[in-house]
Amino acid sequence: MDVVNLTNGKIKFNEQDVPVELSICPKIDCDCGSIYMKFVLSKNPSLGEIVLDLDVYENEIYADPRIDDSAFDDKVQKFLDSLSGNDLAKLFDYYWTEKARQSVEAPISEHPYVFDFKEIEKEGYMLQYGTVFPFADIWAVTIGSRRLIISDYHCLNPSCVCREAHVEFIDMESPEDKVVAVFLVDYDNQSWNFQPHTAPGEMPMPVLQALAENQIPDFYRQLEEHHKKLRQLYAVRRSQLFGSSSTKNKRKKNKKNRKKNRKK
Repeated sequence: MDVVNLTNGKIKFNEQDVPVELSICPKIDCDCGSIYMKFVLSKNPSLGEIVLDLDVYENEIYADPRIDDSAFDDKVQKFLDSLSGNDLAKLFDYYWTEKARQSVEAPISEHPYVFDFKEIEKEGYMLQYGTVFPFADIWAVTIGSRRLIISDYHCLNPSCVCREAHVEFIDMESPEDKVVAVFLVDYDNQSWNFQPHTAPGEMPMPVLQALAENQIPDFYRQLEEHHKKLRQLYAVRRSQLFGSSSTKNKRKKNKKNRKKNRKK
């Protein structure tokens, strides 16, 4: 029997429906898996409130450290044992949804990702969107009984004006997450080409193109949005480290003026 009811904000604790406030780790890039469950134990005013920390990945609960009571620890374990697979799935969905909302609502400058500027600007390294924004929606398409994940990589070199994305189709159910095919997709022209120096994949390009276009809403617009968001964050980090181009120009101008003044 399910004990979690997120609709009415209650969870059955010790066989009683108890009001609960759920929250997650406030760090945007943190994937610790913790859901903090604050119970209001109205029938036990001496305790008032207790907080349990549920790890949605390991399905383990850590009790409120303020309470040093072995009997209470037994109740916590009993509560954990009472959670059904459906309950744990609800809590995991809550965690992931809240992390995604947290990431979307946060100002771009608050995302803490650290870029390797040398790899990007000197070596042409393309960066995966999901690496920088790990709680973004997962793109998945199905063909028959197979489910393929789509992963997109983008160029962030400030001197490059490309409008292409490196797109991979990955079979997550295969050993070692086999890459089925790799393409260069121009999201402006909506054209697809094979990635240079790679062999054609096991599935025809027109088939995979149709899957992406038909099963991922606004596929090309979303690719463009991913590229734009990555570039915005990259520009912020680059400016923080090296200064903006306008700042550099001002420095050059001031330097020239100082030289002129010294000559006078």
